[in-house]
Amino acid sequence: MSLCCPHLTSYNMNKFSFFLVTFICLNIYSSDNSFSGSTAEGCGESSDWYDQVTGQFNTGAGCGALASLTSGSDNSAFGASALYSNTEGSGNSAFGSYALYFNTTGNYNTASGNLALYSNTTGDRNTASGYRALFNNTTGNGNTATGDRALTSNTTGYNNTASSTQALYNNTTGNNNTATGTRALLNNTTGSNNTASG
Repeated sequence: MSLCCPHLTSYNMNKFSFFLVTFICLNIYSSDNSFSGSTAEGCGESSDWYDQVTGQFNTGAGCGALASLTSGSDNSAFGASALYSNTEGSGNSAFGSYALYFNTTGNYNTASGNLALYSNTTGDRNTASGYRALFNNTTGNGNTATGDRALTSNTTGYNNTASSTQALYNNTTGNNNTATGTRALLNNTTGSNNTASG
């Protein structure tokens, strides 16, 4: 089945304005396999995972999105290679190229931005919004990073909150830190229970 939406583009040339209407279409696939409600749109073999998984209600759009999926459910991946390595993880959302790329069994993570939560493998309930936010996180849980490269060095630290560009940038294993503002707590690496604003 194909789902098409109109796209309106305006042009101004020689004091004249005109509009061009084009249609953007997605091919939506379904299967008679044991799972239900999953869709895929990609390139070549990477869009064929919907014939091979037992999970339910997965959506993938982009070359390599959800390419390794086996039994995970309720995942959404939009962007080239988003959630590429995910096999059994469920409830994850990835928006952007290579977002949550190495996630395998981590659950309930949300990554918005290119390379956000890129290295996450089994970490759960992390939220990353921004380019390379929580980039190096592997098994850390419950972290929130909002901003370009916020918490980018975090690996196993948990329950950290970073809001703004490069906040908690060098944190690796520190826990329960809160940083609000550009480069707040920039040089914290392993310290815990710190709060910085500004």
